[in-house]
Amino acid sequence: MAKKKGNKGKKGKKGKKGKKDKKKGKISHLEKETYKFLILSLESKIAWRKAMCEIIKEDIDLYQKAYAEEKEDKKTVVNLLETSIKDQSGLTEKIKLLIPDVEKHKENTENTQSRLLAVALRDVNEEMSSNSGQLRKLQTKLRILEKYDVDKTEQKILGIESQLNDGLDEVIKATEMKESQENSLIREMEHIFERKCQNYQKNLKDNLHKNIERIAEEIRWWKDSGNILKSMGELLEEKNTATLGDIETGKKGLETQKESVLEASEKLQEQKQKFSALEKFNADLMQTAENAARLGIEEKRLNSLKANAKKNLSELQRKFKKSLDCLHDNENHIKELEDEVASVDEYANYLANVLESARNIIEDEVKQTSIKTYDGPPEPKNILTELEGLFDKATKHIYKYTNS
Repeated sequence: MAKKKGNKGKKGKKGKKGKKDKKKGKISHLEKETYKFLILSLESKIAWRKAMCEIIKEDIDLYQKAYAEEKEDKKTVVNLLETSIKDQSGLTEKIKLLIPDVEKHKENTENTQSRLLAVALRDVNEEMSSNSGQLRKLQTKLRILEKYDVDKTEQKILGIESQLNDGLDEVIKATEMKESQENSLIREMEHIFERKCQNYQKNLKDNLHKNIERIAEEIRWWKDSGNILKSMGELLEEKNTATLGDIETGKKGLETQKESVLEASEKLQEQKQKFSALEKFNADLMQTAENAARLGIEEKRLNSLKANAKKNLSELQRKFKKSLDCLHDNENHIKELEDEVASVDEYANYLANVLESARNIIEDEVKQTSIKTYDGPPEPKNILTELEGLFDKATKHIYKYTNS
């Protein structure tokens, strides 16, 4: 009996121990709610990560489109710059090829024009000197002819002829006319003397010695005028004939002088035309010099444009290189984002696997709460420790992912 009691006591202890083990193997309601909350938070994190992955994918697409557009724009800009640089270089080469010919042509034209101008100026100076001498001679002759009054002389000759004809008919009238003629001649001589004195005073600066001699001769002639007037009747006919001859010769001289004056005026007109041609030639030379100066200015401007084009090209090349570096950085950033997306996808898959494992563990715990063993009684499954280990791994992975 005592043995039975003892056995009963042992059985009672064993039963209590089994109940305690069963209590340890079961999950409490609070733990289940905690696990459900953890699973829901993990699912929300997975959904958030998937949304972030979608956003990152959209950003990657936008980056790729912008990169492609920027790359095309840079290519077009570079092509345009290359074409403009080729055109500019071709233009500068053409200008460089033309500059020696232009300079040579300019030098030849300047030499020929300066030589022609010197020869023309020498000829013009010689002609001007000769023409000026002839013109001075003609002017002196013209002044003498202007002083010579042809009409008055002809009137005198006609009067003298009429007086001579009347004197041949009537001697008495001739003597009276002689006296009146003497008086008129005296008055005329006085008038001529006064006019000559005035002319001598005008030309005193140029012909001082000649005028003094002529005035002395006139004074002597005036003193001897009485004798001259007495012999005037005898010599009057001879003077008339001589005067007529002088008038004819004077007329011929006037005609020749008029012709020479006309020739001189024609020569002066030709000289004026030559001067105008020389002025035009000089203006052409000045225009050529201005064109040469403009060509030099244009060459300087083209050189400055070439330098600016080279500078702009280097600047654009630097910018293009910088943009290529930026594009390379963008590509690297896109690759990093793709790697990040891949890692996020991997992390999402890992979390999904964790949740699936947690669900499987919970379902297995619901279906079967003990593990069968071959060498003894079935042992209860320690679901809590398995879930704790699983979530510890998940939290470590999350911490590692968030800090990396």
